[in-house]
Amino acid sequence: MKILHITKLLPDCRVERNAQLLKDLGFDNYVLLAQPGDQSLGEADLFKKIYQLPLSAMHALGLRSILGKKIRREAKEIISELDPDVIHAHDILYAQFIETLNIDVPMIYDSHEFWSEIAPYNFPLNLKNPYGLLRNALIRNRMPKWEKKLLKKHPVITVSHGIADSFTKNGAERLVVIPNFPHSVELDKIKLHDKNEELTAAYLGSDFGIDPLAPYRDTRILEEIYSNGYDIGNLMVVGKYESESDQIHSTGQISHIDCYEELSRVHVGFQGFQSHEYLQYVNPNKVHMYAHAGNVLVIPKIMIRSMPYLSGISIGYKCVSKVSGIMKSLKLNVPLPDPEDIREHALGSMVLNPFIEEMETVYEWVN
Repeated sequence: MKILHITKLLPDCRVERNAQLLKDLGFDNYVLLAQPGDQSLGEADLFKKIYQLPLSAMHALGLRSILGKKIRREAKEIISELDPDVIHAHDILYAQFIETLNIDVPMIYDSHEFWSEIAPYNFPLNLKNPYGLLRNALIRNRMPKWEKKLLKKHPVITVSHGIADSFTKNGAERLVVIPNFPHSVELDKIKLHDKNEELTAAYLGSDFGIDPLAPYRDTRILEEIYSNGYDIGNLMVVGKYESESDQIHSTGQISHIDCYEELSRVHVGFQGFQSHEYLQYVNPNKVHMYAHAGNVLVIPKIMIRSMPYLSGISIGYKCVSKVSGIMKSLKLNVPLPDPEDIREHALGSMVLNPFIEEMETVYEWVN
């Protein structure tokens, strides 16, 4: 069976891991990207061919501009040439773009987020940019309608039971949950290191300290905590970050596998966000990477409630400002779980491979 994935860009952990599950089922993966890129996970021949078209959010609207017609024509030519058995659309804009093509190819909608809930954050209305204002206003208006239509029309994959419950209420009948867990192919590449002697924490991501579009992604309070000279150890930002604090260090941009190896040196992994109701829907990649690196998780309590498999290895907070107190307690030799026990827990409850059954089920629905 030939599967054509459509997504924004590679590398993308979610896309590549799900493609690896499909490869495990004996399917051939192809991918159409909106931006140039290449894979970073999985086996070397994970994608038989990578196509690229300059897709944007505007193309989901199906506007009848000359450029819009050209992009749709080129997309149809790619699909006609490949003749896929199924199109696996990653996220709502690309699923909706495929809808505008009016083609007779089965589609699976893989929703990485609860898009109708976060549309106001991802598509802000900026009065200084009239073109962007119009585009984002149209998308925000139409996204809930697109979502409901996609949920009722196509088999659906999503990342969390929180999203799945809401999708079911909105009409989804063919629905599976496949979380953002790493695949064993990925984990087998990791070389783990001994922990640092001094208490060290980590934040995984190059968005650290940046003013975010979405309030639930704000890490600036955590940045301030580690910039005030508290005796709470050092913070390593695994990603790009220019630090003005002696307590914050950055690895710079490194490969996905190297992220695990750097994380394995530290003791604590931060989600870093202020508590927010949207966090009941998330299933972030980074918390699972922390666990596989043997890190204790310090995360909002709402995430522990929505992901109970994290409860034995996590310290929860209601407000991110409490992190300084948590780290002071840990610095005073409050016992931490053994890293090997954390890794063992992760290997027993946070590996993608068993979800091959859910993937097989969702593909049976399109046959």
